[in-house]
Amino acid sequence: MPLYPEQASNFAPSVDALMVYITLICVFFAVAITAAIIFFFFKYRRKDPAEVGVAIHGDMRLETLWIVVPAVSGLTMFGWGARRVCGLSSRSDGHAGYLRHRKTVDVEGSATHWLPRDQ
Repeated sequence: MPLYPEQASNFAPSVDALMVYITLICVFFAVAITAAIIFFFFKYRRKDPAEVGVAIHGDMRLETLWIVVPAVSGLTMFGWGARRVCGLSSRSDGHAGYLRHRKTVDVEGSATHWLPRDQ
């Protein structure tokens, strides 16, 4: 059973590549965060019930890291997706891509249905 359906257009490979990239980023962070939680659970567990933790002041490198890394990965996903969507409606030679063969249909929509208008 294939993971993705058969590619039915020339845009499908780049859209599939974007989805694989997003999936890999999400799986990477899910595994990394889960592993960190399990690791630190055992490393910093309380060995004596009377033990009290020490106040720790943050490290700006860590704070910067967990702000910058997700921001950069999110912006790359957005940038790649936005570039792909813009590429669907335009070609490098200035023509409208698939929109060149469009057909205009005039409809009137309501909450429950669409009605074609007479042209």
